[in-house]
Amino acid sequence: MIQAAVHGRNAATQDAITVGRCVAILAELTDLNLLLQLWPVALRIARLVAGCGPDVPGPSPERMLQFETQLRRLLDEMGRLITQWRLNHLEPLSRADMLPLLFWEGGRLSAQTPLSHAKSELSVRTDLR
Repeated sequence: MIQAAVHGRNAATQDAITVGRCVAILAELTDLNLLLQLWPVALRIARLVAGCGPDVPGPSPERMLQFETQLRRLLDEMGRLITQWRLNHLEPLSRADMLPLLFWEGGRLSAQTPLSHAKSELSVRTDLR
């Protein structure tokens, strides 16, 4: 059970309003869908941190290694979700908005050329002609 901070008569309401404002700011800066994807990972991080509370015996090297490993996995997952969301939002919504031809280190891509037939190029560049 999460206890509200004791800082006034309506502490729980004030905390809820503050959390709501923070979520609204995050949704405005990024996207609500991203926040919904990140929520389960953030909850697992909170549970992991709560599991290291004052009721838990002092840290041992084994417990710290386990904590750091679990935290690293969760942060990597959060980073993967953020990167995936960002890259998916860099792509144009329609083919008409795409560059006519895109060269990169591994090959080339155009609206007319399937990726399976991509030709190899050595440098990264875009050709706007």
